[in-house]
Amino acid sequence: MKQFDFRLKKVLEYRRLTEEWAKEAYLEARSARLEAEIARMVIEKERYDLFNNTPRTINELLSREQRLELLQARHREQSIVIEVLIEDEARALAEWNARKQDVQALEKLHDKAFSEWMYEVNREEQAFLDEWTNGRRAA
Repeated sequence: MKQFDFRLKKVLEYRRLTEEWAKEAYLEARSARLEAEIARMVIEKERYDLFNNTPRTINELLSREQRLELLQARHREQSIVIEVLIEDEARALAEWNARKQDVQALEKLHDKAFSEWMYEVNREEQAFLDEWTNGRRAA
């Protein structure tokens, strides 16, 4: 009895590998976005702390205003970075989903080929048993 051999085995292995790479790229993109959001939260917290701190002198007030303007600019920059990272994450997710679909299609072909192989094996076994049974009756 011959062994099961899927003709597209190497292609399936490669597709699984590319799916894993796409998954890792998505997770890295997501991690980068989350890190950027954490950095923006740190900026927001620093701004909040500055707002709650009342200056005692004019110099402190001016320095606080300059610091607030700087933090506002950094907040805007970080928001732009996050928007870009969200787009990258969406692209990576779409790529990962496409790779998963490729793998699933090949796995369906593998399962179908295996089912057909099992059907042939069962047919051969049944034919052998039928022949063996008929041979015993004749004897």
